[in-house]
Amino acid sequence: MKKTLIAFAAAAVGISLSGSAHASPYKALHDFCRQTNCVDGAAPFSAPVSDGAGHYFGTTVGGGGNGGGTVYEMSFDGHHWDHQRIHRFCTKPGCADGSSPYGRLIVDTKGNLYGVATAGGKHGKGAVYELIPQAGDWKYKLLYDFCAQASCADGSTPQYSGLSYQGAASGAAYDGVSPLYGTTELGGANNGGTVFTLTRRTGGKGWDYGVVFDFCAFDQCDAGTGPAASVLVDGQGNLFGTTQDGGTHEDGTVFELSRNGAGWSETVLYNFCAEANCADGSFPYAPLIMDGAGDLYGTTSSGGAHNSGSVFKLHPNGAASQIATLHSFCSDGSCSDGSLPYAGLTMDADGRLFGAAIQGGSQSFGVLFMLSGRHLTKFSTVVDFGSAGAPGGQPYSAPALDASGMLLGTAWTGGSGNSGVVYRFKP
Repeated sequence: MKKTLIAFAAAAVGISLSGSAHASPYKALHDFCRQTNCVDGAAPFSAPVSDGAGHYFGTTVGGGGNGGGTVYEMSFDGHHWDHQRIHRFCTKPGCADGSSPYGRLIVDTKGNLYGVATAGGKHGKGAVYELIPQAGDWKYKLLYDFCAQASCADGSTPQYSGLSYQGAASGAAYDGVSPLYGTTELGGANNGGTVFTLTRRTGGKGWDYGVVFDFCAFDQCDAGTGPAASVLVDGQGNLFGTTQDGGTHEDGTVFELSRNGAGWSETVLYNFCAEANCADGSFPYAPLIMDGAGDLYGTTSSGGAHNSGSVFKLHPNGAASQIATLHSFCSDGSCSDGSLPYAGLTMDADGRLFGAAIQGGSQSFGVLFMLSGRHLTKFSTVVDFGSAGAPGGQPYSAPALDASGMLLGTAWTGGSGNSGVVYRFKP
C-alpha cells in the first residue's frame, strides 16, 4: 500500500478577537500539558470552533487524565484567555465513551457540540458523540459506535475526520436536525472506508445511521480508498472529498457524491500522480474548501514538483475536471517554505488562502503560509513555527477564521509543556 505514514496524526464564524491583539501578529494562547498528568490535554490536532458568543471549543488527542484526550473551551475576557477542560475521554471501562478525538468539532444553534473519536467506543473502532451544555456543566451523549455491524460493514476508524453538514461551508451553525456526514478510513463493504450519514429521528429521540458510499479495498480500484478527511457539502447537497490512496495511479483522488434516486453515485473528479513524477501531487489527507465560484481547493501531503506536497485548485466538471497546482513545497532546497502539508486550507474575505505544513521552515517545525494575488500563486510564509516569538510546532490543521479576520489554530507539539499550543494570528 502506497501511503504516507505518520506517527500521530492526521472557517468558523465568531466574535472579534481584536481585543487580544498585541504588537506581534502571532501569540500562543494556551500551552497544553501544563498541569500534572496533562489533565488539561495534550496534542491538539484540529482548530477550535466558535459558538458565535465568544466561546471557542476544540479537542486534544491525548491527555485529560486518562490519556484518551479532551474537549476544551477557551474564552477571552478582554484581558486574558481562559482555558477549561469540559470533557475527558476514556472514563468508562475499555474507553467505551471513545478516545483520541482528532476531528474538528461542530456547534449547533443551541450550543451543543458534535464530534468524532477515532478509537474507543463499544467496539474499539471509534464513535460519534454529542456534548450538551446543562446548568454550567456538560452532558456527554454517545450517538453511534462504529463497527456495530458484522465485519465492520458500517465503517471503522474515522481517523482524521470531523463531521460536516449542508451550510457548514458558508459558516452557518448546524441546525441540529439536518443530516450529518463524515468518513471512516477503514471498514465498509470492501474495508476501504466509507462516507456515512447520521440523521436525527423525528421527535429528537435517537439517530439513524447509514452508509452513503463504500470505497474499494486499498490499491484495488479506481474509485479511491481510505478517505481520511471530512467531506464538504455544497448548496445542492453534493458531497466532495479526497481519498488518500487508490485511484488510477494509486496516489489518491478527489471525488464527488451526488444523489441518484434513493442512493448516491460517485464521480472521480481527479486522480493524483497523473503527471510525471507526481508533479500534480499525491496522497491528499486534508478536507476541501470551495469558493464562491464553486472551485475546490486542497493540499496533498506528498508529490508536487519537489515531492514535499502541494496546494491545488480544481474546477469540478465531472471526469473532465481540471487541476492547477498553486504551490509546490520545499521550493528552495532548504524547505524554508515548509513541507508535508497535512492541513487543509482557510479562505478569508479577501480571497487569500491560509494553510499549514508540519515540517520545514527555519526550525523544521513547520510553517503557516498564505497564498494571495489574482491567481493565488503569490506564496508567503507568515509564521515560522519554533522560531523566536512563535512557540509550537507541527500544525496538522488549518486555522479557523473569525468574523474580524483573526485566525485561531493549533500546533501539535511545542509550548512550555511540549504538548502543543492554541495560537492566534492576525494577518
